[in-house]
Amino acid sequence: MERGPVLSASPGNGRADPRPDRRRDADLVTHPLHTPWLDNVERNAAILGYGYGYGRTLDALEEQGFDNLSGVDTSPGMIARARSLHPAMRFAVLDTLPALACPDAGIDVVVLMPC
Repeated sequence: MERGPVLSASPGNGRADPRPDRRRDADLVTHPLHTPWLDNVERNAAILGYGYGYGRTLDALEEQGFDNLSGVDTSPGMIARARSLHPAMRFAVLDTLPALACPDAGIDVVVLMPC
């Protein structure tokens, strides 16, 4: 099976509490993308943000013109916030790591959140 690229967003230097009920919008940590990694990725590619909380990096991908975006995280609270902030994107809570409910070769690019 041929695999697509794995992208990693570099975390910002913020120290804000990541729990949505404990932070203000001004405290949001940014995750800049190294956009040259995206040069050869079709804008309709299926992109999965793995461990991306409320979708801030997927939002940056949407701004780059990508439109087939999904995200997963282990936190139901983060996923609830992601769904409210980005209603056009798909989000799911991961109950069992690293299992995903998607077909083989159903994802073109995986973006990982570094811990």
